[in-house]
Amino acid sequence: MGMVSKAVLIVAPCLCLLAGCQTPERKSALDRMDKLQAENSALKASAQTSTTQAQLDAAKQRQEDMKVIEALNARIDELSKQIETLKSAPRGEAPQPKEPAEAPKPDPKVQAELERVKAESAARLKKMEEDLAKAQAQAEAAKLAAQAIDQRAKEGNKEADWKGRKLPVAKFVDAGGKLVDLTAYTGKKTVLLVFMKGFYSHGICVYCTRQTAELAQNAKAINEAGGEILVVYPGGEEHINAFVKSVKEYEKSDDPRFALPFKVLLDVNQDVVRALRIDGDLAHPTSFVLDKDGVCRFQYVGRSLSDRPKAAALLEEVKKAEGAKP
Repeated sequence: MGMVSKAVLIVAPCLCLLAGCQTPERKSALDRMDKLQAENSALKASAQTSTTQAQLDAAKQRQEDMKVIEALNARIDELSKQIETLKSAPRGEAPQPKEPAEAPKPDPKVQAELERVKAESAARLKKMEEDLAKAQAQAEAAKLAAQAIDQRAKEGNKEADWKGRKLPVAKFVDAGGKLVDLTAYTGKKTVLLVFMKGFYSHGICVYCTRQTAELAQNAKAINEAGGEILVVYPGGEEHINAFVKSVKEYEKSDDPRFALPFKVLLDVNQDVVRALRIDGDLAHPTSFVLDKDGVCRFQYVGRSLSDRPKAAALLEEVKKAEGAKP
């Protein structure tokens, strides 16, 4: 009997470990690891911001240099015109223009090259400004993520309730690389912000596919109610095509131009889900409804992969936020 008791004593902790019991030590280690990841993400984002800012400053300086070169080129043309006039005048006599001198005509080849360089410079500048805005958004999210982890540790992993408040993160990058700022919808649209589980070890989550397809099927009704659907996909952009393809197959669409009727936003480093405290093996499937002032009126955090509100229920929440009767 004593031997059996000893066996139980030895096996029980092992079973507990295999089951993934959250001992205080293990939880503390996981929190520290999570914070290190967030801080590392913040450092990378900050470095990227500094690099992009330096490139942008250099591009702006090149544009200023181009303006100087253009002005010098015009001055050279003007002086060349004056020299030609002086050469054609009789010796000993000052040229007497009978009419105001024509404005100097720049060399077409030189002018064309200047225009080409100016256009390329403007395009580079615009691209760098976009890259800087994205880097700043990622740096901001990474900073908020590190702060959220500290706050969560103090509150004992308590879930954040954003109802009645604005979300701390408003800037995202969409699947096309464009910056999307939620404040752009202020006063215009109620935003339905839906976070997917993301691409994890088992591949594309079938529940994410199903929910996205259901949102697509109800997109027209939600838009007509005044809502704007934005789907956030935690994970690398290399998985987006596979995700959209899975929705296309679920929809049984043969159209090669198949596209979702709403924007898909990325959370590559999971900084946004950390900042909102909905992280956990990428993210807990979560839905937010933000009114026209950007205030959260509805929040639903899934407790499992399949625990997600139906699109019809989200439509009713959009109507409530819009002030209409369900």
